[in-house]
Amino acid sequence: RKFDIRQWVLVQSFEPLRAHMFSTCYLRLCNEAYDLGNLENRQRHISNWAINKNGRQVAEGGVATLGEFRAALARMTGQGCYWEECLMPQLKDIILHCLTAVQHSIIQNSACFELYGFDFLIGEDLRPWLLEANLSPACESRTPWLASILSRMSTRLLELALKGSLE
Repeated sequence: RKFDIRQWVLVQSFEPLRAHMFSTCYLRLCNEAYDLGNLENRQRHISNWAINKNGRQVAEGGVATLGEFRAALARMTGQGCYWEECLMPQLKDIILHCLTAVQHSIIQNSACFELYGFDFLIGEDLRPWLLEANLSPACESRTPWLASILSRMSTRLLELALKGSLE
């Protein structure tokens, strides 16, 4: 099935740029198998939960864990650390390029921060492609493990935003 990767990024400041990628991300799954022959069925092509939550083939929460993705990458590439050594550095570079591209046009109150949800597709060649960057992304805890990482993310977000560092 088609999927995208949701990566949360906290931006504390654009001038100077201070951004933090959260250590865990997750996969958002389409309900049905990808099929270019059926473009009318949005549940084959769009991984957004708002599209897929009412589908006939909905998987539990329409999500998969980073651990499941790492295991699939290891099977596909024969490299146990493909995520950490190959994909994650590319995602970081793409996020950094996006933020630096807009940093001089964003007017930000110094007492504020923003949470972004960066969504990535992974091509057949395992190359990441930025799909979109969402301001204030939906954070719906639709499975127990997603609730757990949302809780951890929100705790760390507040530690960074209010204290300036992680404890």
